[in-house]
Amino acid sequence: MISVRAKAHLALTAACFFWAGNMVVAQMMSDYLGGWHVVAIRCSASAGLFFLLLRMIEPDQRLQWRPLGVGLFLALTGVVGYQGLLYFGVRMTSVINTSLIHATAPLVTMIMAAIYLRSPLKRSQLFAGLLSLAGVVVIVSKGSWQAVAAAELARGDLLIMLATVSFAAYSVVGRKVMTQRTVLELTTMITIWAALIAVPLAGWESQTVPARWGWQAIAGMTYITIFPGVLAMLAWNFAVKVVGPTEAMLYMNTVPVIAVLMSVGFLGEQLLPSHLVGGVMVLAGCFGSVLLAQMAMRSAAKA
Repeated sequence: MISVRAKAHLALTAACFFWAGNMVVAQMMSDYLGGWHVVAIRCSASAGLFFLLLRMIEPDQRLQWRPLGVGLFLALTGVVGYQGLLYFGVRMTSVINTSLIHATAPLVTMIMAAIYLRSPLKRSQLFAGLLSLAGVVVIVSKGSWQAVAAAELARGDLLIMLATVSFAAYSVVGRKVMTQRTVLELTTMITIWAALIAVPLAGWESQTVPARWGWQAIAGMTYITIFPGVLAMLAWNFAVKVVGPTEAMLYMNTVPVIAVLMSVGFLGEQLLPSHLVGGVMVLAGCFGSVLLAQMAMRSAAKA
């Protein structure tokens, strides 16, 4: 029988696959819809789906809107802020800069968790985060340190930095809230708040960036809504509740690796030796931390 922790790690793997696909599809969507349009449509459709799931799976569970500030904070950091900043940032900076900055998410989360949750920072977790970060550096720089040194900080870089901090804050604060509420109820409430915030922003954006609808836009939004918007959110929140934000965030560095493989398969991009070397480093850091954590738990249980 699969343990709860094993299910959490499977959920994290699935969420990262869906988010990697989100990056590939979002790049294609830039020719059809503005960033706030994508966020608003995703949030609105996801909110409706979450609400239906809540009524079907937990019919007696009522949405808890209070404390109001917590719901708004989680919606702004985990959905509107993170997705909006990421969608706009990718359009204004290079892939090298985006991946490098986004790969700092586990380290940022470790620091936030240590401060806010008073969660002890283990050496194995810090080493795993640094190893995964080094792997992403190898991937996005194609093994050339000159490419990393030449990267310049631009407006898009700042947006990606803010997106990384935003999602880290969501994961840390969300962990504390999830101990008191069900994953589905909390996710539904967060997504409804996010839709209420994002729709007016999309209306404002439509004055200067008109939407171009076609089968590509419809297919892309269908994927973004169902997989990253619903399934990944449920999987991530469930996993964070079980293993905590620090361990969960280590999986985020697998997203660039998976995105590279998807780019090769769907976009015909070339797979380089640096991708293979960096991918091994990322996966080693991610899963090595999990194994070390499990070994520590077993040792503590025997003691």
